[in-house]
Amino acid sequence: MQKYLGVLAAGMLTLPAVSFAATPTIPTISELLSNSGISVSGHLGASYVYGFNKGSGSSPGLAYRAFDTNPDSFTFNQAWLDISRLPSSGVGGEVTLLAGSDATAVNGAYGSGGNSDFSLVQAYLQYSHGAFTIMGGRYLTLSGAEVIDDSQDTNISRSFLFQLVEPLVHTGIRTSYALTDATFYLGVNNGIYTGNASDTNHQKTIEAGVSLTPSSSTSLGIYEYYSHEGQAGLSYLDFVGSYQATSKLSFVLNGDWFSQHSAVNGPAYAYGLAAYANYTFSPKWTGSLRGEVVKTKNIAQNLPPSGKATLSEVTATVGYAPVPSLKLLGELRYDMGDKVYPQASATNPYTDTQGNVAVEAVYSF
Repeated sequence: MQKYLGVLAAGMLTLPAVSFAATPTIPTISELLSNSGISVSGHLGASYVYGFNKGSGSSPGLAYRAFDTNPDSFTFNQAWLDISRLPSSGVGGEVTLLAGSDATAVNGAYGSGGNSDFSLVQAYLQYSHGAFTIMGGRYLTLSGAEVIDDSQDTNISRSFLFQLVEPLVHTGIRTSYALTDATFYLGVNNGIYTGNASDTNHQKTIEAGVSLTPSSSTSLGIYEYYSHEGQAGLSYLDFVGSYQATSKLSFVLNGDWFSQHSAVNGPAYAYGLAAYANYTFSPKWTGSLRGEVVKTKNIAQNLPPSGKATLSEVTATVGYAPVPSLKLLGELRYDMGDKVYPQASATNPYTDTQGNVAVEAVYSF
């Protein structure tokens, strides 16, 4: 009897181990998505901007700016969510959703207008086979050194080039062919100066370009967009080059030229050059300095009666990341010109300068 009781006791002692070993492991949502090849990422971004100019707190605010147009204001800029499955071979796609004040500008670039705080930034399908990829739908432009995504830029404010010269998004078809140190692009889309989701005529825009990586420290990109919209011939050329001088110091140069030739409205153009120096002081501290000069004619709103403007600016930004997922930025910006910055004043409608300080917090997940 004692023999049987000993065997029974030993068996009972092993039950918890057997029970735990048999408990099924339930995968998390992140693991399920990762195993299926789907990537999910995003960020939340908010800022405060204080303008120096008298009367800048009311219309027109900070002129020729992309997202930071309202000084003396707390702003929730972006709730960004990106969902993608982009295999190196086969069918994939990407969807990017944006909520917040910046969505209004993106919707305007798509020709949607309105004051909606929600935008479908990207939604496209793609097919890849070897070095060849074709994509169709809504997608980001190839041009420019800066992007819509707050978490990817080194400054809080965007450059004049970003707002006045460069397209933000496109709707159409893009193909690419990737070699070892070069990728060639060719596509067709609805709009050259914006990414109009719906075209009002039969003409389309041709997109062509190449990105080069001649060395591990150097990259170059040249992109051309050409179209004939209605009675106007449109051309846009973009150049972006970057150089990693040391492990801590990098330089970026961005040049743009946009021209419009119309027998009805006359010529219009915008061109300029922006230069960036970025320095990593430590894993937590960074610094960025930007300077640019842009010339426009009959392009930007709120221009003086001549329709021409020469705009320049210098921006200094300091970044601090207490943890890898949180980025805090502080910025001082000073814009210069020849009485081209509107003020809310009947007696002094234009001034030579405008400036501001700003702070921003971006949490990435």
